[in-house]
Amino acid sequence: CSFGKGYNQMTRDYLYKRIYLLISISFIILYHRIIILNNGTSAYFPPSSNHFRMIDSIFFRFISFSYIAFYHLYKIIFPYSLCIDYSNSTIKTIESFDDVRFIYVVISWLVVLLAILYVFFINIKKKTVKNSIYQWCMIWYSLSYLPASNMFIDVGFVVAERLLYMPSIAFCIFLTFILYQWFYYQKKWRFIFWSFILLITSCYIYKSLNRTLDWTSRLSISYSGIAEQPTNSKLQIGLGAMLYYRFDTEYKFSKNNKKKKLEIIDKYTKQMNISQYFQNA
Repeated sequence: CSFGKGYNQMTRDYLYKRIYLLISISFIILYHRIIILNNGTSAYFPPSSNHFRMIDSIFFRFISFSYIAFYHLYKIIFPYSLCIDYSNSTIKTIESFDDVRFIYVVISWLVVLLAILYVFFINIKKKTVKNSIYQWCMIWYSLSYLPASNMFIDVGFVVAERLLYMPSIAFCIFLTFILYQWFYYQKKWRFIFWSFILLITSCYIYKSLNRTLDWTSRLSISYSGIAEQPTNSKLQIGLGAMLYYRFDTEYKFSKNNKKKKLEIIDKYTKQMNISQYFQNA
């Protein structure tokens, strides 16, 4: 028994030292990141990059940022439709009680608060592996997302899929543990369990491969972004500029070959409206 107590004390001391070391290294890295990239000043983000910051009401600003937080959670659970950019009013703000998304935010907060109440207060006396995993997943997800949540500091984006990398670790562990608890202990459910795991893995592999193809060029990733968010003016302007540059380059290199010029005009007419340019060509 004394060995167990001593061992636990040594483990705690080691963990505390490790935590202090990691926190110190993190602050050093953040400090040098600010010095190197921003010359010692905080980064500047234009208002158009995050229009949620311009909401006058503090209450509706909190509701809108909460909606964005739950939207990120939705993207982790269902990462089917992805986009490279969500700026320029792609996602509308919530500024009235008539907005149906206000109800979604209230319901989501109720679910989150009930989960916190159960895991950290009602079930806290049950020091089981199950409860510890739940606590760790909730803490990890919150800490990894909070710096970019707009709750404490303003950031220059509304939704960014890169924010899903760290929080997705908590979701993957939580989902794996839930599936293990539900199916693995019952032999009759094991086939369903492994079939379900195989199905999910296959779907995500297929989605990852398709998404990798989207990132092969700026043109393809812009097309995929507009297909997902057709009202995004930033993506439309960027795509138009790329197509215009390509058209202009190919048109000039065609020289006096009229047939080639007509083929180029026909090719780009189907992709963008540059009829005024054609009239002056």
